[in-house]
Amino acid sequence: TLGKGLATFRKVLYRTLVNSFMPIRTCKLCQETRELQRSHLVPSAMFRYASDARSPRPNTVVVSRRGRSAVVRHVTAHLLCSDCEQRFNNLGETWMMQQVWNGERFPLLDRLNVAMEIRPFAGAVAYSGADCGIDTEKLGYFALSVLWRAAVRTWTTSKYSTERIELKAFEEPIRLYLLGDGQFPANVAVVATVCTDRYSRVFYLPAPASFPIPIPLQAFAFLALGVQFLIFTGPFAPTVACCVQSPQRLIFKRDCRQKTLEMFAELIKQ
Repeated sequence: TLGKGLATFRKVLYRTLVNSFMPIRTCKLCQETRELQRSHLVPSAMFRYASDARSPRPNTVVVSRRGRSAVVRHVTAHLLCSDCEQRFNNLGETWMMQQVWNGERFPLLDRLNVAMEIRPFAGAVAYSGADCGIDTEKLGYFALSVLWRAAVRTWTTSKYSTERIELKAFEEPIRLYLLGDGQFPANVAVVATVCTDRYSRVFYLPAPASFPIPIPLQAFAFLALGVQFLIFTGPFAPTVACCVQSPQRLIFKRDCRQKTLEMFAELIKQ
């Protein structure tokens, strides 16, 4: 009991010291000079949900070419001001963290399991997000906010650095959309798939997606505790399958086990 108490005290002390140092710099989103918060690349709740709650020191695991290793610290950096942090929370993160697999329940999958499907679609089943009462605008906003964060800087932990995403000409339109100064970016599609398998109830950070055959556009993928996102950029982006732009606000359901294992293999190789 004493050991757990000391561990909790050290954790609280560390957070207090980190949060007390908020540099005054340019916020990446609003581009105003303000006090910057300690921003997360992905919501802190994802680390909490992915941790082993039975462990005396819950942790997540980093998988790389060097093998597996436990990591306690979240992926954070001084990136956004408090207003922009709150904007991300209100428009995507809070809602999204109420939908994913949380270690006990998977509300978004539960909703689709009792919904009326539209049709089979490329090995998956398509649903109308609008008819299911799913706020697909927040689904798409969350996906682009994570992708954009992965593009505007390299994120580091005590041992690892992320690979910076190259959005090129799409970085600024996405920023303006996230800030509320622009419409959903043209030639961008967010394809959201709810995974029925248990292997996909983990998360990995955004990375370039590869396909068996060459396609004339960029694609990026990340997994958020049972929800797989494919984000396409380019003139051939499949907006008919986008959760925001398609007329029926499509959302898909499928067994993603093979895709998840392939993506982890690709990440390790890179």
